[in-house]
Amino acid sequence: MKKKRKLPVLVAGSMADVAFLLLIFFLVTTTIESEAGIETTLPPYTEDHTKRPVHYKNILKIEVNGDDKIMLNEIPTQVDQIEASIYDLVFHRAQSPQKAIVTITNSKHTSYNFYIKVYDAIKSGYAAIWEEEAQKKYGRSFETLPKEQQKEITKAYPLQWAEMESPISIVE
Repeated sequence: MKKKRKLPVLVAGSMADVAFLLLIFFLVTTTIESEAGIETTLPPYTEDHTKRPVHYKNILKIEVNGDDKIMLNEIPTQVDQIEASIYDLVFHRAQSPQKAIVTITNSKHTSYNFYIKVYDAIKSGYAAIWEEEAQKKYGRSFETLPKEQQKEITKAYPLQWAEMESPISIVE
């Protein structure tokens, strides 16, 4: 008769330690992607909810429909014309650069990518104005200026924009 062999005993205590160390390693070395939003600075919150009339010359009204078509002050246009329209608003139409306001009204069916293109066009319009003023005033690029001088220029030509759900009331 054959003798039955005993099976070797497996010690699993150290395996748990190894598994735990591997888990910690993967948690520490794995990067977790998070959604990035649109970086912008919001104005301070106030309790004042009174509606103030806005002069039509101070506003650039951008409307984006569900088909990703743009109306600039109720005139059909393209995204690449927004920058020039902002320049015209700030330097020619608005009573002063501090009173210039860009409004965006968009449909809930507007594509996210198109909305971002419009948003980028607005930001680049003001970036071009700031760059031009930095060159005129300091003979340097806006990006290379010290923070105080950048703030001085952005205060003189502030980017004021509002996202609207419906058109605003404008006085003549």
